[in-house]
Amino acid sequence: MAWVNKQTGKLYDCASNNGNACTIQPYPPPSGHWGSPYTIKKLSSGGSVESDGTPIYLGDDVYFYGMQSNSWAASHIIDCGSYCYGGNGNTISGSTFTIASSVPTPSPTPAPTPAPTPVSAVGDPHLTNIHGEKFDLMKPGKHRLIHIPRMSVQKKVLLRVDAEAQRVGGQCADIYFQELNITGAWADATKAGGFRYRARDVAPQKNAHWARFGHVQLKVAHGHTRDGVKYLNLYVKSLNRAGFAVGGLLGEDDHSEVEAAPAACTHRMSL
Repeated sequence: MAWVNKQTGKLYDCASNNGNACTIQPYPPPSGHWGSPYTIKKLSSGGSVESDGTPIYLGDDVYFYGMQSNSWAASHIIDCGSYCYGGNGNTISGSTFTIASSVPTPSPTPAPTPAPTPVSAVGDPHLTNIHGEKFDLMKPGKHRLIHIPRMSVQKKVLLRVDAEAQRVGGQCADIYFQELNITGAWADATKAGGFRYRARDVAPQKNAHWARFGHVQLKVAHGHTRDGVKYLNLYVKSLNRAGFAVGGLLGEDDHSEVEAAPAACTHRMSL
């Protein structure tokens, strides 16, 4: 593990395996120095190299360069064929790593962990996101409720929940979820292609149950109004323990646009 402070011209090196603390090395290293990795390159979904400065997110593929066989080599790709000391290879293939999780710095006196706010999308529909913010969905159409990791490309998605909301009745009638799709690598691990729920389908005789996807638990339940309008409810547990940044309306994405009432319905609502 190493990082560079370009302002001070120092490289902070934590790659030692003898139990010593991190050391501070000159940057660039002098001739003959064994070399620490100092550059991280991000790969696009197609396998090409992104430009310098491109943000790196959890779930992205990266590779390193900066040493070869214990010697400094600024343009040499690091592989882990020889105890991660650079190896003799110089190809991206087989030398990539996936940014899998983040490790928070422990607090010396941790405060009691508050009970997480239940995350859900129920009724017509009322949503509660990962931050405990409550809002109503006022815009029909297709909506992304959960996307893990946040902003990840399709091939890197671990869990994705999409919903289709339809207005039942006139122009300003209530909106209900009519379809829910659960996809991503975590869903595929349980069922190839994921899961699809439709409000018009006959609800199972037994009660809805929780299903685990990674560290997240989901439950889809059928509901209906007094007038017989069928809809779907979504309940979520442990979304804050997913291990990745969470996108979607139930995650950290902005919801101001979807909770705005149509102009034609504003006057009616004010009454």
